[in-house]
Amino acid sequence: MARSLEYDDDGLIFGHFCIALVSFFFLPLSYYIFTRHVRCSFCFNLGPPQIVPPFSCHCVPCNQKYQKIIRESRKIKKRVLCLLLLIFLWILFVLFIRMSRGFKFSESKNFDPFKILGVDNSASIKDIKRAYRKLVLTKHPDRGGDVDEFLMITRAFKSF
Repeated sequence: MARSLEYDDDGLIFGHFCIALVSFFFLPLSYYIFTRHVRCSFCFNLGPPQIVPPFSCHCVPCNQKYQKIIRESRKIKKRVLCLLLLIFLWILFVLFIRMSRGFKFSESKNFDPFKILGVDNSASIKDIKRAYRKLVLTKHPDRGGDVDEFLMITRAFKSF
């Protein structure tokens, strides 16, 4: 017997997939940046680096100090870039959560054409056609009916 496939027509699963994908990257990154920032803020002064012009003195200790200041300024730029990336990923995470909460689930996943047409399960084809014609006259969109309801009625009738 063939299995019926269910597709994500409403886009519900896509939101959950995006949440999983973004959290896969940003949760470890959040932990890494937070622990590193806390550790570094206690060990080092995070103020702006004081740049000494290289031409003031050309002795070995002054050159080493200048190279150390340049390396620290690169580290600060790297930390700021990681922090901006982390903020961006948190914003994406919140947006994907809001997107997945905004969708409404379909009425029911079980498609029962007998219930939609309002006939008994043991109804004959003649009774089904009669019920379909009666519903089409009242539920047609040109006569003030709902389009979605009319499509469900048509789909239920075509399933016979």
